[in-house]
Amino acid sequence: MLLLVLAPALSLLWSSGAGGDARQDLLIAAYCLLWCYFGVARVLARRNDLSGYLVVLILLAGNVAAAVSLLAWGLADDTGPARLVGVWGIDNPVHASVLLLGSTLPVLVAVAAGRARWWLLALPLPLAFALLAGARTAAAAYLLTVLALVGMHRPRALAWVVVAAAGMTVLAVAFVGIERASEIWLARGLSYRDVVWQQVWAAYQACSALLGCGIATPLSVELAGVEGDRAHSIFFAALYHQGLLGLGVFLGALGWLLLRGLRGDAMQVRGWAWMLGFVLLANVTSGDHVLVRGSLFWPGFWIPVMVLAARGGESSPPGRP
Repeated sequence: MLLLVLAPALSLLWSSGAGGDARQDLLIAAYCLLWCYFGVARVLARRNDLSGYLVVLILLAGNVAAAVSLLAWGLADDTGPARLVGVWGIDNPVHASVLLLGSTLPVLVAVAAGRARWWLLALPLPLAFALLAGARTAAAAYLLTVLALVGMHRPRALAWVVVAAAGMTVLAVAFVGIERASEIWLARGLSYRDVVWQQVWAAYQACSALLGCGIATPLSVELAGVEGDRAHSIFFAALYHQGLLGLGVFLGALGWLLLRGLRGDAMQVRGWAWMLGFVLLANVTSGDHVLVRGSLFWPGFWIPVMVLAARGGESSPPGRP
């Protein structure tokens, strides 16, 4: 965990063009905040159920944002964008989808391990939101995570998951129509991700292979004739800003937390591990803001990291699930 914080912080030393760039301040503040979370978790974990409080907060925020976005989309003019409008500073409904899908996973973990059968009801709304928003990577990551989760805890229910997901997809297509569904899911192709990643790779090759270009060095890419500063992948962003060394530390630390959480006895801790796994998959094509500046991805990404760092591998207290 120490390396996870030190690697990007030290890369400020070889950043170029960072001068008075606000990214430095944001980066330092963000990582200090991460350590504050870590410290608070260590203290409160001895007295209260911190994970439970965080689950409730994330669920409330995710579901309220989803409901508002769905309402705004339903009232929007037919000539508007095919994807759901943003809400509360979420300038892309895909971001809301990632947060909402991730927020349901702790609930699925808690009930999938028991005998309750109503847990599949947690699937439809988040999945419908992602389908209507066009969050293709997030939806695929969610289904993969849920299938793995159910396969581990309730393998006989795998068929029901497939049926529920297929049914929700059919209903979503019927709701918006085949033409609009095609516009949301197919017409966008790769959304220029391959073009952006080629530019990020070329920019990285101009810097140090081991150390990258520096965490505060701005990235410049061209997307459909518009200049941008995003790698559109948390992994490409880590490679560009921190090089092979930083990327290795990043993946190593998160992989260690993930495995330790999944092997823990406490179901609640395992729930956060599943959530972290989903976030890593969903951020294959996005989420790079969690490394270089603040964004609404921060809670969804770093809270699971914080909880697992503080409580990963713990056993359930006697008499509690």
